[in-house]
Amino acid sequence: MNNQILNEFKPEYLETLVHETPYFLFSKNKIASNYKEYTKYFPTASIQYAMKANSEPELLQVLNKAGSGFEVASEYELEYLKKLHIDPKKIVYGSSIKPIKSIKKFVAYGVDRFAFDSLPELEKIAAVAPGARVYVRMTANDSGSVYKFSEKFGTEIDNVVSLLIRARELGLKPYGISFHVGSQASNELAWGNALKRLAPVLKELQQSDITIDIINIGGGYPCEYLSNIEMPTLEAISKHVYT
Repeated sequence: MNNQILNEFKPEYLETLVHETPYFLFSKNKIASNYKEYTKYFPTASIQYAMKANSEPELLQVLNKAGSGFEVASEYELEYLKKLHIDPKKIVYGSSIKPIKSIKKFVAYGVDRFAFDSLPELEKIAAVAPGARVYVRMTANDSGSVYKFSEKFGTEIDNVVSLLIRARELGLKPYGISFHVGSQASNELAWGNALKRLAPVLKELQQSDITIDIINIGGGYPCEYLSNIEMPTLEAISKHVYT
């Protein structure tokens, strides 16, 4: 266990907590300071908290107050945000494979940003969310990560331009490109390397008169769960992102 986290709570406080079962104990101050650390090292980024990590309402309220947006992967997660009256403009539907009925519920709440990684998914979005902003998820090198996602999600980089062109033809807004280097990524170069691969793609998009608004660089930012395993810091990662 990371002792830095445990030191946030005084022993006398912990002794007052009586529970018959195991429980999670969160520090609202630590959550807020963690968010500020992201904004410090990624000053031009719009931070979107992935709700699959933890959807505890009080945690979500802390992040919302701090200015965070939210990346949602299901109707279930959306319901939490609706109960908290989170502005739909702060929400993105980040799952690249979605049921039509779920897309409709997001649209009904006012969400207009959707991920996709295939033509059938793109056509599905166009049918029930006309005019929506869409971003295509591509594969990335996640060989240095504990949990890998490119085997399950994302299209090959060679398909990115044609899919965004098709999005425009379907009346959608080609909003951006997304990638994920995997969870607990141990290589601080992973994000920067993925961005470098995009340079010719962006040039090709410009030649097709398409200018995207965002590049979603995903998650994967590592946490030192064990003190004897060193992981790259946000500062180190950001230097490669902004180089």
